[in-house]
Amino acid sequence: MTTNRKQKYYQDRFDEKYKVIKTSLEFDHPLTTTQKQWLRLQRLSHQKEGGIDPITPYKIEKLDELIPLLGYDWRSFKKSNGKKLPSFKKGIEEIKLTIFNNSAPDSNQFEWLKSKKRIFKRSPKSLSIQQQRQLDDLTELLGFSWRDIIIKKGNSIFNYYYYNIKNAILKGEDISDSDKDWLISQGGRYAAQEYISIPEHQLERLEELKELLNLPWEVSNTNQNPYTNKEYQSTAQWFKEMALFLNITQIERKYNMPKGLIQKFCKYNTPIDHRWVLVLEEFRKKFCEF
Repeated sequence: MTTNRKQKYYQDRFDEKYKVIKTSLEFDHPLTTTQKQWLRLQRLSHQKEGGIDPITPYKIEKLDELIPLLGYDWRSFKKSNGKKLPSFKKGIEEIKLTIFNNSAPDSNQFEWLKSKKRIFKRSPKSLSIQQQRQLDDLTELLGFSWRDIIIKKGNSIFNYYYYNIKNAILKGEDISDSDKDWLISQGGRYAAQEYISIPEHQLERLEELKELLNLPWEVSNTNQNPYTNKEYQSTAQWFKEMALFLNITQIERKYNMPKGLIQKFCKYNTPIDHRWVLVLEEFRKKFCEF
């Protein structure tokens, strides 16, 4: 394999893993052990500055885009603010013991309760009925229910750019080039809102930026919009025609998509988030290259 082919191979492999991780973080999905290991390898590669698959300025730029999503710098180890969370049985016992000793739960115990609310929010079946009842039994002792604990979503890439731009406006500063590029991409989303699914809170913030900056964004159905052009519209038709020859479930798992998303998109023409459409377009292009 020539040097250029090797570089392309490692570049394509990096891009594939990077996009899957970025998509997972944007949708507030937990990273898998394999994905965490991949980030660790990038950190080690950056520290060694060499090797078979060296870190490049391009990779550093892409990895830096993950920082607001991760909540920490990929170059360093994620800092832990407490000990390893105890098992379910031990966690219940420790909280009860603390309250019976006329004390309030400490930060680690509250974090344990918060972790139960977090995993329950992601998947209600992750906690058995018995475990839910044991947590509910703590309500009278604690004075509040674990079900009422608010779980704040991690900072998303959308919020990252939104607050960057809004802070610049409030301070009377110039908007950076990267923020301008993001605004251009959001203009495409805004114009295609009749065809794609945009979360309500994001749409409200796009409206706000549109008014503040007097942006010429209009809802459009022309083929000039990247989200309503022929290529975009043909993706659903392609998956519909190829459904018998594809393992749809495997594709959804590979890209950490919600179960049934592809069927909703291609069979029922249900609008889905534009990020998933871009992922499906990329898969289609790679498939057609063979």
